[in-house]
Amino acid sequence: MGPASSAPTPDRAESRRLRGVLAAAALAMFCVQLDFFALTLALPRMASDLRVTTTDLQWALSGYMLALGAFLVLGGRLGDIFGRRLVLVVGLGVFGAAAVLCALAPTAGLLIAFRILQGIGAALIFPMTVSVLSSSFPEQSRGRAIGQVFGLAAVGTALGPFVGGLLTAGPGWRWIFWFLVPFVVAAAVVTLAATRESRDESMPRRLDLVGAIVLSAGVALVTYAVDRIPTSGLASPLVWATGLAGLALLVSFPLVEGHVRLPLIDMGLFRNIAFVLVTAVGTMANVAYAGTVFLATLYLQDVRGLGPLTAGLVFLGLSVATGFAGPLAGWLGVRYSARVVMTIANSIGGLSLLALTFSRAWGAYVPVFCLCGLGFGLGWSFANIGTQRVVRPERSGEAAGVTQTVLIVIAGIGLAATATTLEALQSAGHAPSASIEVILRVLAGGLLLSAALLGAFGRHAR
Repeated sequence: MGPASSAPTPDRAESRRLRGVLAAAALAMFCVQLDFFALTLALPRMASDLRVTTTDLQWALSGYMLALGAFLVLGGRLGDIFGRRLVLVVGLGVFGAAAVLCALAPTAGLLIAFRILQGIGAALIFPMTVSVLSSSFPEQSRGRAIGQVFGLAAVGTALGPFVGGLLTAGPGWRWIFWFLVPFVVAAAVVTLAATRESRDESMPRRLDLVGAIVLSAGVALVTYAVDRIPTSGLASPLVWATGLAGLALLVSFPLVEGHVRLPLIDMGLFRNIAFVLVTAVGTMANVAYAGTVFLATLYLQDVRGLGPLTAGLVFLGLSVATGFAGPLAGWLGVRYSARVVMTIANSIGGLSLLALTFSRAWGAYVPVFCLCGLGFGLGWSFANIGTQRVVRPERSGEAAGVTQTVLIVIAGIGLAATATTLEALQSAGHAPSASIEVILRVLAGGLLLSAALLGAFGRHAR
């Protein structure tokens, strides 16, 4: 009798392959999140080196977000039609190549152009990470895998400012982009090694170009208008012209899709009550997160008088709790429905936000911020898990693209509305503390209302 074979059993080999898929998706998401948040502290030094104002170079962030929001749905649908592994690797290639070009950019104009290209790469990566996980993992462990990936993405968000500040103060801001390259290469290699190709076999390999142009242009114009509000003002003709043009394109999109044999988006998706509710509740959590980070920065330092270091330590609780919420969402997803988890998550977020507005001792902010981060993180992480459960697997990329577009674009609109409302309240004579507290309470009310609606009408949200 010969020696026992050392070859892995099929189950063990499949388990190892799935760990590779998880690693690839996690690395890809980590790169995208780290990249964006690492640049926030580097902008002044970048502007000085490139001999432009920080306001002008703000387009290195805004252009990236504009491209990301405009191409997310297209990125998701490309994966469903042409292959999810292929599109993820292409997205990583575009993202990594653009990072190298950004590191070498001699002028601000070229840097902004390469950042827009990087945003397009990120728009391919974002929905494909969710879609690759959905097509690779069995249903019983799919939610846990997505949650773990979003947890690591949140770590990238938390580490981003620290890494960006460290590299900018040390070897220079260009090393933020060089730092990303090995991670992007590793993500592409692991994707090719561990991920099997999958696509919507019921669809021919043709893309609805007219629908893609109308939708992408509409989202881009609306995103541009929202981005201009803080600098140009709500009454700006540019804001109104681009915003209304974008809204007109978005309103016309369903009409365009109704005359296409193979539409970019199955409009029946929006008749799926569970999909709409889960996306809306997750969006409310993301709006509250963006608004809270913006307002709390002013609240802690300008109103409560905390120093930057103390305020940063308080915010650390929010970042850590948000990062912990991703894996927790995956663990809860195996056991509970989106209706249960997201109702509880937004309730926690809303009640914690209310408590924040009544807290006066800065030591109380830390536990309250931790609870806020937990609620917000569970809410938007579970939006990606819950929406994947209520659509057909072959349309997973499309669903992920739509969900993430709504989450990102509406959060941007909400942030601009928050800044504009704060300015209006202060112009009307309200004290800064009172103005901030009013807006935070409105956000808390939105969270509690969304939780109540999902609890009452979300019986199909699995």
